[in-house]
Amino acid sequence: MKKHLLYFVACCIIIIISCKKEKYPLGGSSGGDFSSVQFKCDTLPPEPGMGWIDTTRDGSHNIIYWAYNPANTSEIIYLDNWKKLYSYNLQSKLKTFLDDQVMGVPKINQLGWVTYGRLNFCAYIIKTNGDSLKQLNSSFSGQIPSWDFTGNYIYYLQNGICVKSDKSGNKIDSINFNCTGAAFAHTSDSYIDLSNNTLKLVNRTTAQITDLTTVPSNHDHLCFDKNDENLFWWYQYGGLMKLNIASKKIDTLVKFCENFYVLKLNVSPKSDKLTMGYLQLSVPGSKWKLYHEYDPIEYDLKNGTWRKLNIKFN
Repeated sequence: MKKHLLYFVACCIIIIISCKKEKYPLGGSSGGDFSSVQFKCDTLPPEPGMGWIDTTRDGSHNIIYWAYNPANTSEIIYLDNWKKLYSYNLQSKLKTFLDDQVMGVPKINQLGWVTYGRLNFCAYIIKTNGDSLKQLNSSFSGQIPSWDFTGNYIYYLQNGICVKSDKSGNKIDSINFNCTGAAFAHTSDSYIDLSNNTLKLVNRTTAQITDLTTVPSNHDHLCFDKNDENLFWWYQYGGLMKLNIASKKIDTLVKFCENFYVLKLNVSPKSDKLTMGYLQLSVPGSKWKLYHEYDPIEYDLKNGTWRKLNIKFN
C-alpha cells in the first residue's frame, strides 16, 4: 500500500512539473512579462479641417524600439518616445539609463555594445551597463550607425557615403552608396542596397550583387534574420513584409491597416525574435484628438506567434 502511495505521489509530481508553464519563455532568454497581441484593424474618422491634435500617454511609457542583448539573456535595450535609451533587466526589473537625444534605430552587437546616432549627427557606442560611452571621433555629420557582422566595426552614413569605422572611430573603409534605410547582414560582410527603391544584396567580399526584388515600394526599417535567410520591412500600404532571399518569395506577415503600424524592426544576433514598436491610433472621446500608443511587441520567427512585452515603469 505504501509503495502504491509513493508511486502515486511521484506521478503527481511529474505531472505537475511537466504541466507547469514556463513563465515568459523567450527561446534563449529568460524573464519578462508578456501578453498576446491582437491586430485590430479599424478605420479612422476623416481628419478635421484644421488637422489632428496629437495626444498620447506619458512619453516614457511609449516604447518605439527594443532589442535583446545577446551577451545577457535577461536583458534588453529600449528607446522611449522621448528619445531616451535604456537597458532593462527582465528578471530584476532594473532599468539603466544609457543616453538621450537618440535618433534612428540603435543596434546591438554580439558582445552587448550598442551603437546609435544622436540629434547632434554623431555616432556613439556604449555598453548596456552604461559604461564606456564614446563618440566615434570620425563621425561628425554621421548618422544611422550599424554593426558589421563581426561586431568589431561600424558602418554609418556621412555626407552620402557609407563609412566603415573601428570602435575608436578610426576610418577603415568606405562604400560609395547612401546607406539610409540599408540593412547589414549578421553572418557575412553583406548589405542591402536600396537604390531606385529596389532591393539588391551586395556581398563586399565577393563583389557579388543579387537582385532580390524590383517591385517599387517603401522598405522601412529593413533587417535580416539571424542567419541572413530572410529580410523584413514595413511597407506603408502593404504591411509587414518578409522576403526569403533564396526563393525571392515575399509574404505578408501583417496586413496594412490605417489605425496601426510597426516601426524600428530589429533581430539581434543569435535571436529568433523580430522585435519592433507597435503604434496604435485611435480617436477616444474627441473627434479632434488623435491618440498614439506605442507598445513593444515581437514575432517569433520559429513558431509564428506574436507577444507584447509589458514593462513595469518606475
